[in-house]
Amino acid sequence: MDYYFVKDYKKNYRFFLSQPVHEIQVNFTKLRKRWEEAKKRLMLLPQKILSQEQAFERAVKLKEFRIKIHYAGSKKKSRIKKKFIFFLFKQRSKHILLLIIETLLLPISGLMAFLPGPNIFFYVLFLIMYTQWKALKGIKVLINKDHEFIDSPLLEEWEAAVESGEPGQMQVVIKKIDNELCIDKIQKILYK
Repeated sequence: MDYYFVKDYKKNYRFFLSQPVHEIQVNFTKLRKRWEEAKKRLMLLPQKILSQEQAFERAVKLKEFRIKIHYAGSKKKSRIKKKFIFFLFKQRSKHILLLIIETLLLPISGLMAFLPGPNIFFYVLFLIMYTQWKALKGIKVLINKDHEFIDSPLLEEWEAAVESGEPGQMQVVIKKIDNELCIDKIQKILYK
């Protein structure tokens, strides 16, 4: 699994990981199948945020002490490390604040059970809270890991295209990234 820390087209840093080309097929129990199907249907987060949350969530399962993070080689490793640590602390604070707000909204969404039909508001809120809680655990793990930053010329080319602000150039580089790195939905993560 490779992690990536790179700016998107709005010049905000994104943290995501490369997904395997083919998902591993696993036979789940009936309850687990329903849970996975509900997550797919009710997860309303945009792909940029969802991929970042999944990257944080997968960090919990890391057994290695040192994780490899690919970045654009335009900055010094010490500077990008400071930016990454600041990014993690900022994400941790953001997740804690959102979890507090969502916890306050949870009883209100529970009252929606009196409306006819399934209580979609509660389920969506619960799934988002669960995702953010798992991501928060992953952020805590990532803060304590040793980070090895690997510069990538392709990501450096992407950040140069972002700095130029030309949409045509960004599209060309996105296609290169998609072909060479095989990251699922990279267009939605880094671009529009």
